[in-house]
Amino acid sequence: MKLFLAGILFLALQNVSAQEVTIETPILVQNHYYPKPGMQAEVLALRLHASEVRKNLNLVVGRVLERINPEDGKPYVIWEAEYPSLEAREADTSALDKSEEFKEIQHAMGKLIDKFERSVWKIHN
Repeated sequence: MKLFLAGILFLALQNVSAQEVTIETPILVQNHYYPKPGMQAEVLALRLHASEVRKNLNLVVGRVLERINPEDGKPYVIWEAEYPSLEAREADTSALDKSEEFKEIQHAMGKLIDKFERSVWKIHN
């Protein structure tokens, strides 16, 4: 009987290992905003408004970081958000692409900043 159960367990484990296993890797997205001279407060306010719009759309709100000691050539505002997978991030951006309100925010932000950078990171815990 023990040999029979061991055989069944072995076959079951072989079947599991043969199946494709998808492991989601969490990611972190950071958007860096470099305001035009004198536009720091406006960039911060607009980024905070963008987070409210994301909240109203039931999307990841993320968090907004403001530089304590502004330096030339460095971002003043960073928005970052964590997603369970790259696919979740892609679904998020797809929903944003359908929002006219968010498109207006992006257009307005383009007038306030000299530079924008985005970085996407894998999270290893």
